[in-house]
Amino acid sequence: MLGPTLRSPQNPPREAQTPGAGPFSIGQLIADTYEITRVLGAGGMGIVYEARDTVLQRRVAIKAALFASSAQSLRVEAQALAAIRSPAFVTVFQVGRHDGVEFMVMERLYGDTLESRIDEAKERDRELPLQEVLDLLIGIADALSTAHALGIAQRDLKPSNILVCGERVVLIDMGLFVPEVLVAPENEAAGSAEYMAPEVLLRTVQKGRGPLIDLYALGVIAYELLTNKTPFAAESRGSVLAKHVGAPVPDVAELRPEVPRALSALVTELLSKDPAGRPSSAEAVLWQLRDVRASGVRQSKSMRILAVDDEEHVGLSLKRSLESEFPQVHVEPTTNPMDAIEQSRHAAADVVLVDLNMPKHNGIEVCMSLLALPARLRPIVVGMSAQATSADIAVLRSLGVRHFVPKDADFVTVMSHVIRDVRSGGPPPSQR
Repeated sequence: MLGPTLRSPQNPPREAQTPGAGPFSIGQLIADTYEITRVLGAGGMGIVYEARDTVLQRRVAIKAALFASSAQSLRVEAQALAAIRSPAFVTVFQVGRHDGVEFMVMERLYGDTLESRIDEAKERDRELPLQEVLDLLIGIADALSTAHALGIAQRDLKPSNILVCGERVVLIDMGLFVPEVLVAPENEAAGSAEYMAPEVLLRTVQKGRGPLIDLYALGVIAYELLTNKTPFAAESRGSVLAKHVGAPVPDVAELRPEVPRALSALVTELLSKDPAGRPSSAEAVLWQLRDVRASGVRQSKSMRILAVDDEEHVGLSLKRSLESEFPQVHVEPTTNPMDAIEQSRHAAADVVLVDLNMPKHNGIEVCMSLLALPARLRPIVVGMSAQATSADIAVLRSLGVRHFVPKDADFVTVMSHVIRDVRSGGPPPSQR
């Protein structure tokens, strides 16, 4: 809403997508001070412009109410933002009226919405690196902790309302912010379907438990950042809402096995149907996320890799190259895939490299056996082959194997890149 590359919310008014649309026009001077320069974004109730402050000679953002009925919501948002002094929230400079239109003047932010980050990952068919996900979640939890400490509940937390400006994570579009003590069953069920807590839908919100609504939405966002999909996706809005209330909470680790167990457990806890089953506060979530991030750095120093290839020299070559490049990596070559599967059942390997074209064994079936192990034992599987077809690679992708390395002149180099990405929690490399 406030950045130059920011995407507008879903279904904005058609006229708001045209420069000069809305109550103000390009070049118009507002309150004898702010010259409108462009439209930044629009929603169902308001439109945001970039403007030049002709007195202080700086760029600002101006949010204007599209309808008289939305003027009160804009004023409530401004009051909530004015009560918070934190880099996680936009700074409000002024609230006023011009030609009968309520407007709010804010700092001009430059960045992308979290929604655009997720959309880009989906378009590239890549998951965001674990380290980046943790940094984003820590920023969001920190922002919620600040708001909740001041007694303010957000109630409409979603990726399109989160702006990423470099290392700064900012919560924007606070139209549903209310004092925490006023959150109660009689409140109108408000928010976005994919991120609405069950108690909001059932009208069972206990007075003063607004922060737990925000924590549920944070759980949905965490799941989405880790898997590129929301936990209760469905074809219709009604089905989505029904799943929030009655569907089992999916385990992140089922879709992304490399997610630390502590993080997947926290996401499950945040998505608890019973508000009492969620963490007690955003601050508690913040500390857990920081601990996961710190633990992840420590754990990444050591990695056990099984290299399964019927040609012994391939496994030995991988052992020499990978252990030389990564001192904390231990590679165990084997020509018998059954041994690798049996070993994994008793002592989990971090990564298993599987040759797809072994004369006595079907490499894809070996991959299937490894991926069928319990989540706590399931390794990251990397396929490798000199003969794999595009159909073979498609089968791997359908099984959840995201890494494939062709056995060509760059085999060892590309495998090193893959292991580096896996250690850092990064995405699979592009196909070569």
